[in-house]
Amino acid sequence: MHGGGAMGGMHSSMRSGGRWASLAGLAAALALAGCGSLSSPAATQNPAGGAALTPASTPIPTPLPTAVPTALPTPAPTPTPTPVPSVVSFSVTGSAPADSYGLTIDISYGSDTVNDAGGTSVPWSASLPYVDPSADSNLYYDLTASLSDAGGSITCTITVQGQAFSSTASGADESCDEEVSPNLFGTGWGAL
Repeated sequence: MHGGGAMGGMHSSMRSGGRWASLAGLAAALALAGCGSLSSPAATQNPAGGAALTPASTPIPTPLPTAVPTALPTPAPTPTPTPVPSVVSFSVTGSAPADSYGLTIDISYGSDTVNDAGGTSVPWSASLPYVDPSADSNLYYDLTASLSDAGGSITCTITVQGQAFSSTASGADESCDEEVSPNLFGTGWGAL
């Protein structure tokens, strides 16, 4: 089969030139079909002596945009539980003038297991260790302050687990008494 044109040249080069000739023919056919160019600065010489070969133009891939890692949100700090106060505080404030014997006030405080004498002047404060109500079914704390016959005005306060309970007294020989115990359902403290 002898024919003119691109196909005929390709067949004849395949018979005479071997593998390189067939590649040169294929390149020529592609060039004639508009798929390539035989004249290129990067063309190389065909070892079989044929026309220069041009590497097929391969599109250079465009890199895909890289996702920028987003910062993970910082977890909120876990709140530290407020520690339970380890003491019960007692205080008496106000004024307590001295009577003709020099007496001003008589203070006592304690719990169901402790009864301590307090001070004889104001302001006054003391503390006892906190007892868990589940360890003592009869638990209570109390504070009593008695004014002398010279009178005065005082406030008695017991503070347990951050809750303050107060009572007041005014006048000669008056007393303030404060007593607290755990609530029936263990949900806090209440004055008796």
